[in-house]
Amino acid sequence: EEKINKYYQKGINDYNEGNYLKAINEWEVVLKYEPTNSEIKEYIIKANLAQGILYYRQNKLKDAIDIWERILELNPEEEKALLYLKRAKNKLKILQETE
Repeated sequence: EEKINKYYQKGINDYNEGNYLKAINEWEVVLKYEPTNSEIKEYIIKANLAQGILYYRQNKLKDAIDIWERILELNPEEEKALLYLKRAKNKLKILQETE
């Protein structure tokens, strides 16, 4: 219990510092021990959304697409992920057509 709490808190700290991938890793450890913890799932989704946006802004479109698709595995109805995924796929398609 105390160990799980440590991972949870470390994830919060990492997230607040903008270290989204580290936060996700910490929270995924918690999720292994508490697979029904919906709060942790929401945190993981939020961190993935933020990381995907970072990738998108860096023009790492395939990485952004991968992350947003992963979110949709956790929650197929996550509207932001659906919207961002559509945008990224459209942008990638346009870039590939102009090459």
